[in-house]
Amino acid sequence: MKKALIINGSPKANGNTMKVVNIFKEFFDGETEVINLYAHLSSDNKGCQTCIDCGGCERAAGCVVKDKFQDILRDDFDIIILAFPIFYSNATSAVFNLISRFNFMYNNKKHLGIKHNFKEKTSALIILGGGSACESLQGCSNEDSPIKQGRFILKKLNAPLRDDNIITVLNTDDIKIEDNNGLKEQIKRLTARLG
Repeated sequence: MKKALIINGSPKANGNTMKVVNIFKEFFDGETEVINLYAHLSSDNKGCQTCIDCGGCERAAGCVVKDKFQDILRDDFDIIILAFPIFYSNATSAVFNLISRFNFMYNNKKHLGIKHNFKEKTSALIILGGGSACESLQGCSNEDSPIKQGRFILKKLNAPLRDDNIITVLNTDDIKIEDNNGLKEQIKRLTARLG
């Protein structure tokens, strides 16, 4: 049975991102674990802090900050799903925090000669937006920042992202997740591809 890690980059406990995550969990035939990047959503009140450039990773293997980032690095998942809303056409601040934490890989390699090799995983990216003005997600621009940000994270975890495993859900201010007829079918096809 496959195990999927779902990284939730939304600050809302019951917002649209979690509604879509729950649809994924409904169709996925395997074990799932959700990690919330925002501390106020985590049962232990730990999210994923930003890198503070403490220098700990220049002296010790891994990242010395103990929070949800350690769970993300456990490397016992077969699939990683990264889900987050976009605010003003960009990822949330928690997603940027997560990106900054991969700084430990550079410092471990440079100062300690440690290269981190994660097992290969499959992945998906789910991005939600309240409006429709984000041209980058509709293919009208090369400034596809949220997708690039998602790809970066997944690549660092050795979970390369296929283009057909990207789901964008726009206009959620006008079309409720529950009323989006095509969304469940999209997620059902995604879970079939992920196996």
